[in-house]
Amino acid sequence: MILEAHKAEVMMLIEEAHENGARYSKACEVVGVSNRTLQRWKRGDLLDGRKGSKKRVVRKVPQQTRSEIISVCNKEPRRKQRGIEDLSMSEQR
Repeated sequence: MILEAHKAEVMMLIEEAHENGARYSKACEVVGVSNRTLQRWKRGDLLDGRKGSKKRVVRKVPQQTRSEIISVCNKEPRRKQRGIEDLSMSEQR
């Protein structure tokens, strides 16, 4: 992604390359932008137009509940608390 401050300079370099015989597609490829991006920049859309996600996750677990679940999962198993060792299936036979 090209910083806002560098877009004008990149456009100038692409135009210079085009004036010297390079195709727009090749000049854009060298600097890492698409032809479509160059068209938007020429139109004057130099600012990032993305707005971000406004979605609200309905089933999201609240942070407090999440913390409680993590603490329970990180506790020692009850069998080990009682002093009973865990045995795998092969050791039981």
